[in-house]
Amino acid sequence: MGSRNATHEDFVKVGRLMAAGSITADMMLSHHFDFDTLAQRYESDVINNKSLIKGVIHFS
Repeated sequence: MGSRNATHEDFVKVGRLMAAGSITADMMLSHHFDFDTLAQRYESDVINNKSLIKGVIHFS
């Protein structure tokens, strides 16, 4: 997991929580995007999407 805004301390905390079983990677993945169609949907589905926590881009 990575983030442009995360600090070292954030990664340490998330690592501890994941090791303890308090959180999972799946809990943070809120959206999945197809690389082939993402450019057309980027503004509405990423920039203006207030519910987006962590998105995964699928390359086919």
